[in-house]
Amino acid sequence: MRTLAGFIFAAVCLSLGGGAAPLQAGTVLVLSQTAAQLVAIDPETDTIRGVLQLDTSPANLAVSPDGQRAFVAHADIGRISIIDLPSWTVAVAIPAPGSPFGLAVSQSGKLYAGDWNSDQVHEIDTATGRVLRSAVIGKAPAHLALTPDGQLLIAVARETNAVSIIDPASFTVKTTLAVERAPFAIALNPRGGSAVVANAQAGSASTIDLGKLTVTASVPVGAMPYGVAYSGDGATVLITNQQSGTVSILGRPMGSPAGRAAIKVGSYPEGIALNSDSTRAYVANWFSDDVSIIDLTSGKEAARLKVPGGPRGVAFTTGSFGR
Repeated sequence: MRTLAGFIFAAVCLSLGGGAAPLQAGTVLVLSQTAAQLVAIDPETDTIRGVLQLDTSPANLAVSPDGQRAFVAHADIGRISIIDLPSWTVAVAIPAPGSPFGLAVSQSGKLYAGDWNSDQVHEIDTATGRVLRSAVIGKAPAHLALTPDGQLLIAVARETNAVSIIDPASFTVKTTLAVERAPFAIALNPRGGSAVVANAQAGSASTIDLGKLTVTASVPVGAMPYGVAYSGDGATVLITNQQSGTVSILGRPMGSPAGRAAIKVGSYPEGIALNSDSTRAYVANWFSDDVSIIDLTSGKEAARLKVPGGPRGVAFTTGSFGR
């Protein structure tokens, strides 16, 4: 490994290597779309432990709550890869309707996928790929989020400027909330009760009260916000801004001048995830083919790690993730 001016460069291996221990909880996963690879990063050393080759054009990533499986949506070929993380292998690839993009996984292992082209969200049997139930929402379903208790499934409709709240039990839409222009990413407050949506073309973030099912605020962030994550205590929201090349940090009260900061990262940042104690954030920089590692204590980029081409999604094997 060679370190130069705070940037880390590491050789990329194609597997975990002979005799290597399986992936542990807390490993950082980075989904590289152009290279069609899933990268495992050791957060203790910030070095690449393994690279798993995937099918073509992987577009989105989700990790099961138990941290044992990762799900990768391949929108261009109508397929979802299911990865066994302890063994670091693609266990199975199942068909999915249309162009699967947004993914969510329940505590009981139910898989939900949004179809970008059909304006629907599907519940999918992970053994066969069979669609069990479907709900129609707005146009271009982007990201999905499922509350930990499994009571609400939230789907962002990018081209309708709306967020649909689905009841997973009946698989019907409870309500649809208008947000600002081109919402894309969503994150749930880990303490419950709220969610934040990044509105890409509006340059803003909207807060949703999940108890009242209302939009409570919208605040300006950087240009083209495309990823969002909460800190573990629910007090801080981090948002990646693609065109600004920054990460906005929104504290309490959200959006106030005293509670806002912006950190410069790589080119076209998108996916973002925080480690379990919220001391560090990992940001996938889509155009510069690297991952920014942010020290949240100092509020600065601590290092940058080169990864395979086109990194877009980031997750932790603990299931604490955001995008």
